[in-house]
Amino acid sequence: MSEMELGTEIALRVGCYGIGAWLLGLAKEFAIESQDLMPVPVVDSKIALVSSMGLRLTLHHPHAGHVDDGDLDRWVLTDAEFGFAGQLGGNWSLPAPFGIEPATCTPSIVSAALGDVLSGVTPNDLSATSLEQTYFLKDDRAVGMTWRSTLIGIESMHVVRLGIPMEYEN
Repeated sequence: MSEMELGTEIALRVGCYGIGAWLLGLAKEFAIESQDLMPVPVVDSKIALVSSMGLRLTLHHPHAGHVDDGDLDRWVLTDAEFGFAGQLGGNWSLPAPFGIEPATCTPSIVSAALGDVLSGVTPNDLSATSLEQTYFLKDDRAVGMTWRSTLIGIESMHVVRLGIPMEYEN
């Protein structure tokens, strides 16, 4: 893995193909089999839960159903969810993507880091315990945050990319 923080590495590859070698390194980093991320024969969609890390990754291969052993670089990381409150079987304890500090961040801190929120938490949401916000980034990624009830700290972060997959570029 590179010098970049692992959470950010994952978030930057969401919605991208051309990441086969990186996925092999990620499997090694997490001490899991590469088949846990990229099964053979290939499947259309693979949800990989790395519960010890509080991480859920969804991968897609466009040639599923047409080939058994698909090109590693055609796998697309379609979304990544980082859990900070045990909801994925563990807690992501490494630095979170985008420099967000999960335990202490607030909506204003996250807005300063990611930009304006396009779906916000209202007083009605607080009473209904719907504490989700979505930030739309300039590179077509959307970052969903689920806030703790105090609006200090997040329980989870979900990263997706809108539109068609693109080749990952360093």
